[in-house]
Amino acid sequence: MACPVRSYITSRGIAVAPAQLDLLLLPAFNTAWGIVERALELHHDPEVIRRRVVEEVVDLALTQGMTHPDKVAVAAVHRVLPL
Repeated sequence: MACPVRSYITSRGIAVAPAQLDLLLLPAFNTAWGIVERALELHHDPEVIRRRVVEEVVDLALTQGMTHPDKVAVAAVHRVLPL
């Protein structure tokens, strides 16, 4: 499967430095997706949820300016999971 983060930023023409992708976006997505996937189990369409996690990770890192992968991941999980 293609990397959802790379696919998302490429399809939207978002400019991201390689280091930002490798050191922030990918680790944040992988952490957030692991948490969300376990929490939702198989009750939802994983592709829809995966896209939502990617959107939130990219927004938090690039638009909101968050720079720590673990904090980005936690914030993305809070945006995706109903509390």
